[in-house]
Amino acid sequence: MKTIITSSIATLAMFFLPFLWNGAGTSCQTTITIGTGTTFNSSTTYPAPYGNWYWGARHQALVRAAELTASGATAGNITSLAFNVATPNGVALLNFTIKIKTTATTVLSAFDATGFTTVWGPQNYSETSGWNTHAFSAPFYWDGTSNLLIETCFNNSSYTNNAQMYYTATSYNSVVFVNQDASGVCSSTATTSTAV
Repeated sequence: MKTIITSSIATLAMFFLPFLWNGAGTSCQTTITIGTGTTFNSSTTYPAPYGNWYWGARHQALVRAAELTASGATAGNITSLAFNVATPNGVALLNFTIKIKTTATTVLSAFDATGFTTVWGPQNYSETSGWNTHAFSAPFYWDGTSNLLIETCFNNSSYTNNAQMYYTATSYNSVVFVNQDASGVCSSTATTSTAV
């Protein structure tokens, strides 16, 4: 899994994603990829951050610090995040937003509602085949020891299908999500399911 990023700093990749990274004391950009990404969801199954089988979908994905460091990440700024799409749906996801925070949590069972920094959006977004890179509005600093929690959300007023997105299953609950045919999905604290 490789992605080409043009930036003056850096990106990371995990569950469905890569990050562009600028480690402490460095000025070069590094792409960090978490997982192998050999599996993908169907056009009607979740998790699927670009999933429009329901009007809206909110996901939180946990990336443990050990996974980051094993992939070569060091403390520093994350400047973008990318999702690898096998088969796009191509319908605009309204007010698509990415938020991130550090956390001590090691397993997900419910949504975390506090302490996030919005790093991308909200803006309408239509995914394409291959790596879809979201350059952050401002770098997010990773301390080198905390786990990361990444949230994505959008809310349309109709449904089509999910984009099929590559991912790597984990040995623990690493994703929590809600999908609903309703407005207000991005502020919902209800949990539809968890996933590994």
